[in-house]
Amino acid sequence: MSLPLYATVGTAFSSQMTAMSLISLLVSGCTSIYITHTLNNKYSFPTSLLISLITVAMIDGLIMKSYFSAYGIFSVEKVNSIFNKELLFKACYATGISTIMYVIEGYKRRQNISN
Repeated sequence: MSLPLYATVGTAFSSQMTAMSLISLLVSGCTSIYITHTLNNKYSFPTSLLISLITVAMIDGLIMKSYFSAYGIFSVEKVNSIFNKELLFKACYATGISTIMYVIEGYKRRQNISN
């Protein structure tokens, strides 16, 4: 969702940030698919999704944190603060999504049993 914001700024800095965001998105997306697929054989889908989303949140945060740190865009304290808040937000989001998926899966299982 931040890509349109970067595009409206229209500076060289924003094109670097856009490229880094796309790289982070690509790496995170591929990693998420791999982890979810691998864990889906051992755990239920909501559990594998939760593990995958939290892992990918850390990967995405670390990629963006390294970009901001390498180019000195923000102070180290500010980068760490952003990373921690983003990780907390994404972990809460992943927990909420996984809980909803777990409830839906349980409801579908009950419907199959009663039919």
